[in-house]
Amino acid sequence: LTIDPVDAVEDEPETVLPDGSLEIVFNLADRFRRFHADGEVELQPQAIVVGQMKRFVRIQPTGKVDLFGVRFHTAGAYHFFKCNLSDLTGKIVELDSILTRHYANLEDRIHSAVAIEDRVSIIEKLLLNSLSPPDSNEKVVDAVKAHIAGNDGVVSIHQTARQFGVSQRQLERHFKYMVGVSPKFYSRIIRLQSIIAASEFQTADDLSGLALRFGFYDQPHFVREFAELVGKSPTAFLRDENRMAEAFIGS
Repeated sequence: LTIDPVDAVEDEPETVLPDGSLEIVFNLADRFRRFHADGEVELQPQAIVVGQMKRFVRIQPTGKVDLFGVRFHTAGAYHFFKCNLSDLTGKIVELDSILTRHYANLEDRIHSAVAIEDRVSIIEKLLLNSLSPPDSNEKVVDAVKAHIAGNDGVVSIHQTARQFGVSQRQLERHFKYMVGVSPKFYSRIIRLQSIIAASEFQTADDLSGLALRFGFYDQPHFVREFAELVGKSPTAFLRDENRMAEAFIGS
C-alpha cells in the first residue's frame, strides 16, 4: 500500500469503509484529520495501526500526502502479532503503543529509507522474522473466514460452526481474538463489500433485488444496516458513486 507524494488540495473528507482488514500506515508527510461521529476532530499520529472497523471513518489530508503501509489479510495480522486483535477493533492507535521490542525504531527506519523498495524490504524482513506456525485454532478461523468470503457474507454462523466441527461459542471467541470481530460481524462486512461490488452501475430502482440477493428480509432492513456501516443510504451512496464515475468518464 503506497501513495506517491502529492500536494493536497482542499478536498472534502474522504469516507473509509470497513473492509475486514487490519492495516499499518506510515504517514511520511503531513498528518491527516480524523472526523469522529460525535463531531470531534483530531490529528492522526504519523505511524498508526488501524484495527478492524465496525463503521465508516472520515479522514482528510492537511497538506502534502506521502503514505506507505501494510494491509493484512483477514486474520493475517494475528500470525505476526499474536495478540488479542479485538483490543484494536474500532480504533486507530499509534504504532509504538502496540509493537514489541522486535519492531524497535521501525518508524524511523521507514522514514529514513529513500526508495519504496527499501521500505518494503524493511517491513518484510521484520514481519517474516516474527511469523510463527499456525495452531489448530488459527487453521479453523482461517477456514471459516474463507468460507464466509466465498459466500459473500451470506452464511449462517451456527451452521458454519457445525460444518467446521467447533461450537458456535468457541468459534466466536477465537474469531474475535484473531480477527478482531465476531464471525457474524465479519459476515456483515463481507456482505457490505459484496453489495458495493455488485451495485456498480446500478440505480436506486434495483435496490429491492439487491437486498433479496444478499439475504435481507426486507428493504428497510437493508437500508438500515447499509447506513450504519457506510454513513449514508444505499440510494445516496449509488448517487454519489455514479456521479464520481461520470466525472472520471467525462474528464
